[in-house]
Amino acid sequence: MFWIKREKKRGQASYFVLAGIIVFMVLAVLVFIFSTEQVKSKVKFENLELPIKIEDVERTIDSCLKKLTETAINSIAFNGGFIDIRNSPIEPLGFYFPGTKSKAKVAYGLFNDNIVLISEEGFKYQLKEYLRYEVPLCSFPNGFKSNVKQSDINVDVKISPGFVDIEMNYPLVLKVGDLNAKTKETYKLKLKSNIGEMRNVAEEIVKQQKKYNGQIEISNILSFGYDIKVIPIDKNTSVIMIYDKGSTGLIFMFGSKNKNE
Repeated sequence: MFWIKREKKRGQASYFVLAGIIVFMVLAVLVFIFSTEQVKSKVKFENLELPIKIEDVERTIDSCLKKLTETAINSIAFNGGFIDIRNSPIEPLGFYFPGTKSKAKVAYGLFNDNIVLISEEGFKYQLKEYLRYEVPLCSFPNGFKSNVKQSDINVDVKISPGFVDIEMNYPLVLKVGDLNAKTKETYKLKLKSNIGEMRNVAEEIVKQQKKYNGQIEISNILSFGYDIKVIPIDKNTSVIMIYDKGSTGLIFMFGSKNKNE
């Protein structure tokens, strides 16, 4: 009888051990399935999120490129050829706008009968360097995070009648979770602007001023196709303003100074 009771107890113990093993295995399988589903869900989410992030970054860079190019062109026109007037090799000419108390500084196009107007190549070089420096700051104002890998920026600028064409090579690598992806490499902008032609008109004006002792022939002024205003500063110094009649409303101005007679 005692022997029979011991066998029953052993059987019950074996049953509980076996049941525990089965429960453990079931739990292990459930944990594995749950973990696998989490990984799948994470990968699926990252696959959906990554294209969205790439589109956001590319859209931001396109917007910054356009905004910065417009700002640079306006500064070049207003300052007489320089994005930053402090880069003028000659001390800029300070003057007051007619009928106002607003004071401005402008770079010289003609100084002591020497033509010092910014060249087209100088204009393009400034724009290239400005965009190379400013685009990353505009696109990522809070700095680069660990999930963004930046490459070098290469910028090409072309000036054509009525347009400024920008082609910028700026590939980035974005990381979302365990996935990496590249943004597009090239950004293009065709901006409507007469800044190139206006600079050419300014060059023709300073050539005439040098030739005719500060004077400009009226017939030539009319042939330029732009409204031109001369603001006398003193006997030998003036500010020349070239007004764009188009929709941009751009004003290119520069200082002009002849030698003292």
